[in-house]
Amino acid sequence: MNIIEAVHRYRMLERNQVEQLFFARADGPAHTNTNRSRERLRLLYRHGYLERILRPVHPLLSNQQGPVYRLAAHGARLLAERSGMPLSQFHYWGEGMTRMRALRRCRPCSWSMD
Repeated sequence: MNIIEAVHRYRMLERNQVEQLFFARADGPAHTNTNRSRERLRLLYRHGYLERILRPVHPLLSNQQGPVYRLAAHGARLLAERSGMPLSQFHYWGEGMTRMRALRRCRPCSWSMD
């Protein structure tokens, strides 16, 4: 539940950010449990709580690799229910967003979806 809430709060998170927030080992934040974080994100994605999308990349930063995670419909439904809010009033980044809409949204500011 904490991962879903964090992804909603920050709109998008990379796997390594989720690791730092939730899977840091007792011997310090530089040491994380990568396998556990990957498995948890895989399950949340597979069950429809999170979406895995291509990273919105600025042309000057095109060397950035890997997907980012954002809230999916099932995750939004869960958070709306927990807050006592109807899903129709619960807004989240990516709501109804398709890849083409994301590309159109990014073009005016010279961002691309690579």
